[in-house]
Amino acid sequence: MEEKKLLEKASTDFVRNNMLINYCLWDDKELLIESFVKNNQIPLRFDLKEYYFCITGIDKKYNLIVDSKIFQQQVEATHAIYREIEKLLDKNHCRGNCFLIKVDNSKQLAVLFSKDVDCQKSAVQIGEEIHRYFLQRPPYSTENQRFVATSLTGAYQGYEGMHWAYLKARQLNDLHFFELDCLVITEEVLKQRIDPGILAIYENCRRLRNELCTGNLSAVLEQVNYVFDYLVRNSLDMNCCMAAHTFVMAILSLFVKVYGVQLDLDFTPQDFFSLSEYQNHLENQIRRLYQDRECSPWYTAEVLLALGFIHENYMKDISLKLVAEYTNTNVSHLSSEFNRQTGRSLPDFISGLRIEKACRDLEKTTMTINQISREVGFNSVRYFTEIFKKYCGKTPIQYRLQFKPIEPQD
Repeated sequence: MEEKKLLEKASTDFVRNNMLINYCLWDDKELLIESFVKNNQIPLRFDLKEYYFCITGIDKKYNLIVDSKIFQQQVEATHAIYREIEKLLDKNHCRGNCFLIKVDNSKQLAVLFSKDVDCQKSAVQIGEEIHRYFLQRPPYSTENQRFVATSLTGAYQGYEGMHWAYLKARQLNDLHFFELDCLVITEEVLKQRIDPGILAIYENCRRLRNELCTGNLSAVLEQVNYVFDYLVRNSLDMNCCMAAHTFVMAILSLFVKVYGVQLDLDFTPQDFFSLSEYQNHLENQIRRLYQDRECSPWYTAEVLLALGFIHENYMKDISLKLVAEYTNTNVSHLSSEFNRQTGRSLPDFISGLRIEKACRDLEKTTMTINQISREVGFNSVRYFTEIFKKYCGKTPIQYRLQFKPIEPQD
């Protein structure tokens, strides 16, 4: 039986101290932070009168301490990182404290530091050196690990400033999704953001829907690039990204519903390391849509919307006027275009869809004819039977018997 190796006290203190600092920083208690530092006799290597707070580390739930079997070595390795960062700060005439903090389930390095009078570099330049240290240090320089850009806030004062610096650094840390060109994300980055507004994103997603209906793939991809490469990327705002995602998913879901194609739409921007990776996946789904629809006709946007509305509401009382209002189209124009593109009148299409759904229920469920009639939108069984026979050449009962033959009686 394998012998258990108990952790040394230094290791347990290491974990306790790093966990407690998270709670102290998050709780916004000036006395709590100060008490924690003093009770644990932590020497402050930075000046409380003016200091900077930066977070750097590896993205996506990577822990600096990952293997319990060699936990002691991991702790020692982390302390070695602290010492290297402290040397880097000393070399640049800065002083600071290093510790691990938890950011979205990732153990990332936090550095609180201040500049001495002899320091000739900006806080951003110091942050860049810290970041480059990690990028060049094995095993973090491997392709398997991805770093967030260092987020830097400052300058702050007093114990009471640590909470706000911590929250702001975490907020800036979230912006690494947008693949900013700078190694260090500062509050200045937020001032550069362009807010296109949700309306602009909606309008351009509507153009994307119209382009999709033309069958011109290159024009579609160009519009996707405009929405995500320009509007979303320049916004630096996840709300804008999620709005664009919601609109585009609604559009693609409409194509899935109307054309019956199979696409992978079960994803969100948070599933990807970068906006570029998200966009590539989205574009691949659009290419897949065009491959499945190769050489097949495309409905115009107004008819596509009408068909989508019918698929969603076929079980209700739908009139041509209601569909025209939904698609913001003239009644006579919609009627003419619907007939021309589908080869059927709108009322006939609705009836056909209802019968199609009824056939599936008759084949695969034990619902009564009366229940199925109501389920697919008919007000009376007699009228349902009449329409069903018109489309299928059989009554609903006769149709069901094809799939559920009567068992012989003893």
